[in-house]
Amino acid sequence: MSENDKGVNVKPRPELTQFCKQMDAKGLLNFIIENRKNLYAIREELPVALESATEPARLVLDLLEGFYLPDETNQPLDERNAALQGMRKSCTMIIEAMAALLARIDPGADHLLNPETKQQAKAIADEWKPKLANAGIEAADANSLEALAFLQLLATFRIASEFDEEELCKLVLVVPHCRQAPELCHSLGLAHKVPGIIEILVNNAKQIDAVHLIHAFQLTENFPPVPLLKTYLKDLRRNSQGKGGNSGGATGAQNDANAQELAALKAVISCIERYKLEAEYPLDPLQKRVAQLERSKSDKKRGRDFSKHQQSKKHRANGGYRGFRASGGNAASSRQAPPVYADRTVYGAMPARYHQAASNHYDYQVSGQSAYAQQINDQRLYYYPQDDRVAPNSYNAAPANYNGYAGSGLQPSHQPYM
Repeated sequence: MSENDKGVNVKPRPELTQFCKQMDAKGLLNFIIENRKNLYAIREELPVALESATEPARLVLDLLEGFYLPDETNQPLDERNAALQGMRKSCTMIIEAMAALLARIDPGADHLLNPETKQQAKAIADEWKPKLANAGIEAADANSLEALAFLQLLATFRIASEFDEEELCKLVLVVPHCRQAPELCHSLGLAHKVPGIIEILVNNAKQIDAVHLIHAFQLTENFPPVPLLKTYLKDLRRNSQGKGGNSGGATGAQNDANAQELAALKAVISCIERYKLEAEYPLDPLQKRVAQLERSKSDKKRGRDFSKHQQSKKHRANGGYRGFRASGGNAASSRQAPPVYADRTVYGAMPARYHQAASNHYDYQVSGQSAYAQQINDQRLYYYPQDDRVAPNSYNAAPANYNGYAGSGLQPSHQPYM
């Protein structure tokens, strides 16, 4: 569906239309925040509702006044509460809705964006820009949301030419995981910068984001996606082995490594399915590894639950009868508590396997006591062969099939990724 066709059959809810007709920026923003569970539907309705406003551009700019609170930059990221982030997400969505409205009723022209409106948007952007000085490729979620709103503001009100391209590229590197990233690169006039952005993403272990841009800009001949995905998983495996391979008792680090690997595998599988790469990258070995990691995660959870149950039973045994409560000295002497069995030999008939599960629960990852953790590591070697590993410094040497994008190269894989 083209931008001109969007919204033809969309009927916005009456509240949205009413707030837009009244040019009530605060009421519109509060309504969206309060109905955040319906954000997907509201996002489709907003461009149509904005048509009811006498000055939709000014309405959007007016509700951006509270995007930053006074002296907020002095607060740590963990003190920025969820309500503030919810408000910023709503603001970003409204700016995006304004862009959709402009594309539908005023494509390629500035009919709704007079010079005064653009000047107001530029003033807001100038105020926001210094607050993004510390945003980088490893920025926290709060910074990525701020960078996304800034870039969306520039793209919607067509003022990107007022800012330095290199600075805009740095901000694009903060938001490559966002669905709007490819369209923003187009709208901001940065399409010619995308190959360099992809190189930086690859060199910073963000191959998943790079693959999305590669397909959005049809650069698969210069940046074959399958070698990137394979190297992403192999590098992740190598790093996880370095964290947990030398300390058998470091269960926390190993759990984190397994969780990270599981998330990475699912992201790679999603890329393969989305871009139909199954012929070059079979899914079966990856899906088997996902199933193995999920079983391991489930087994560990059952083990923790069993340990908690055993500790609870021990606490009740040491504490006596839970239902007995003495109200005084006479009550204690008149009511007899059930006996506490100090002699545990009455449990002598309990099968040995239960005793071992209770006593050795946290030792299942020690290589000398259990074969299960070793089995996972051994099978991981099967799924991620070391003979096909890309050298760590291979990103600095551009292969011939990357057509001269120096610094972005990856050695192509000549063996099936098992």
